[in-house]
Amino acid sequence: MTQRLRLFFGIALLLAGGAIVVLGLPDLPFFWHRPFSYSKQAELKPGDADFPKLESRYPLDKLTRYAITRDGGNALTLPVADYRDAQGQTRRAMVNLPTNAAVPGPTEAAQQLRHDIWARAAKSIASHVGPHALFLSWWDDGQRLHLLSGADSWGLLPDAEGWRDGHERQFWLELAGGRDDGQKQRQLARWLTMDAAQAVKEMAEAVPKDKDAYVLVTVDDLARLGEIENLAGVSLPLETQVFPSGENFHALIAQVKRWAGESERTGKDQNDKPAQQEEAASNYLVQQLPGVGVRAWRVADPKANDLLITRLLPFTGSLNRPLEGLQLVYQSEQAYLSVYRLAKSP
Repeated sequence: MTQRLRLFFGIALLLAGGAIVVLGLPDLPFFWHRPFSYSKQAELKPGDADFPKLESRYPLDKLTRYAITRDGGNALTLPVADYRDAQGQTRRAMVNLPTNAAVPGPTEAAQQLRHDIWARAAKSIASHVGPHALFLSWWDDGQRLHLLSGADSWGLLPDAEGWRDGHERQFWLELAGGRDDGQKQRQLARWLTMDAAQAVKEMAEAVPKDKDAYVLVTVDDLARLGEIENLAGVSLPLETQVFPSGENFHALIAQVKRWAGESERTGKDQNDKPAQQEEAASNYLVQQLPGVGVRAWRVADPKANDLLITRLLPFTGSLNRPLEGLQLVYQSEQAYLSVYRLAKSP
């Protein structure tokens, strides 16, 4: 049965001719919509034996590990870094730490992969953008980018109205280190959920003329759909379903394609005539869940194929469809993270 779930983390990987996302953390359906608690598992400072090594633009003052529990069991641990920027202002960012495991399991391997992707992206950004660069990205991506590269972002704090549940809101605001009292996240949410061409035009007009604007997105942004919808005041026609794993991976992908509305090309029909070479219109992402199977996302309404969020992320219907006014200037080797340069408004 199709369920509208909200993912927390994801890593994009292109496989089998489509957009495959490998989810490295445990699959936690409805996690953020069920009672949960959190606590500071550890607070580490430079010089502590367990203080992690992390290449960043600014040195870390502290690293806090938050333990999130549900139903009495530890489900997730999130590391959050505290640092001071060039102006001496204290900031926070959720970080991806390298693993020290000699034989990393699926979770550790995904953590290391995400760390490496962000590290390479930050180095490239720091080397190629100038001092006037401004990145439009969701607040958690912006925080991480600022810590790792020093690049300025449109917004570094979340809007409290992104969460309807007070406990969940308190949790994210604490991890973020504050709240956005302006309208930046709300505006970005509106752009992501509107027609892509119009959104690009409005973004170009909104960015200060003395800035070189970029748009940064990651597949992890799918984790923020509920937050984005709340701020934009819309409900996105994105559906998801989990497909249990089997011995035949190709058969599993075929099952996903049928669910997504894409017909198979068999080459011949029942009358031994050439089959029609057109595939039914579909737009989907597939996420591999280690030890579980795959989760597929599909766009349920064709009108949503041209929303900015579906055009920026590697949905199958958005591959090889460049957007006028946006130039893809960087993409990680697994399409997890993409950077577009925004053309200046005339």
